[in-house]
Amino acid sequence: MRAFIVIMPLPYARRQPPQARPTGGTSLLPQLRHEFITRFGPEKIRDGQEFTSVADGLALSAPLFFPDLHR
Repeated sequence: MRAFIVIMPLPYARRQPPQARPTGGTSLLPQLRHEFITRFGPEKIRDGQEFTSVADGLALSAPLFFPDLHR
């Protein structure tokens, strides 16, 4: 079983240490949640928006793939 983890700086937020944000519905499975906590520690896991975070990332990256549409 595979899941993707996004580790990203949050420039718009107060300075915080790097955090892991599990993305997608699969990340809500108890076995994967345990793996995230074991690997990164509970203090680095940032919960919320598991279902919309993938779409948000794709929307933010659209100018990289379609530069002619974003002038």
